[in-house]
Amino acid sequence: MKKTTNRVLHMGKIHNERSSSAVQRKCETGHDFTLIELLVVIAIIAILAGMLLPALNAAKQKAHAVNCTGKLRQVGNLTRNYSDDYKEYVLPASLYYTLQTNVTQSTSNSEKAVQNDYAWVLWYLGYCKDRPGSAKTTTSVFTCPVTEGKNGKKVSGLLYNGWVYGVNLAWSFKERGGDKYLWKHGQVKNASTTLYIADSRNKDSETSASGMPNYSVHYIKNQSNAVFGWHQQTANVLFFDGHVGAVKAATPLYNGFYMTPPFNDPDGGSWWPDK
Repeated sequence: MKKTTNRVLHMGKIHNERSSSAVQRKCETGHDFTLIELLVVIAIIAILAGMLLPALNAAKQKAHAVNCTGKLRQVGNLTRNYSDDYKEYVLPASLYYTLQTNVTQSTSNSEKAVQNDYAWVLWYLGYCKDRPGSAKTTTSVFTCPVTEGKNGKKVSGLLYNGWVYGVNLAWSFKERGGDKYLWKHGQVKNASTTLYIADSRNKDSETSASGMPNYSVHYIKNQSNAVFGWHQQTANVLFFDGHVGAVKAATPLYNGFYMTPPFNDPDGGSWWPDK
């Protein structure tokens, strides 16, 4: 019995010695990565990342554009519902700016124009749940996905300040003899090619703007609000017939945008639809 035990112990010792020798030989035959090899690996990773990131960014931008298109289409439905309930009148950029009508009962004279813009009015009248200024409002049909969170601006703040999709001011009112009147949908000619609401930009806030006058090219440096191509120089546009189209230009700023009549030429044939 003692002989057997000694033999087992002896065999175990031999096995351990052989295992240790094998590990030692393996370590001795291996080698660490050199600096050049590490740099080559890093370079390969950088190249792969450089190839993938543009594709990922393009996919993200495409998703934003598709989301934006869906939002504008919803805005079109909301404004159309409003018009159906209010004798076919076109909802302007701001009812207070157009008619001095304080629909939302704003108590601040300095904020009445903004707090009676189309997004506020549609919320106040119950057409949507996107309450301007509410911290609980984290997304909205009135805000382009690209502008949400831009420069630290939250969706609730965008709504509260009227930094939303821009309404064509040419269709916000008509003026005769110093008085302003609302247009009706029946007065819109070529509804499928006439801009109503679109991606926009305010040069001061660097985000959207609810009203879009269209100045001549001479005023391009001072242009405040305009149609803007947030989606890789492409702007989403809601037309009066309810469809949404994408319009691309050479530059993001659509100064002299062909579907918006000149704001500084109220007597021009392109301004008044009934001429």
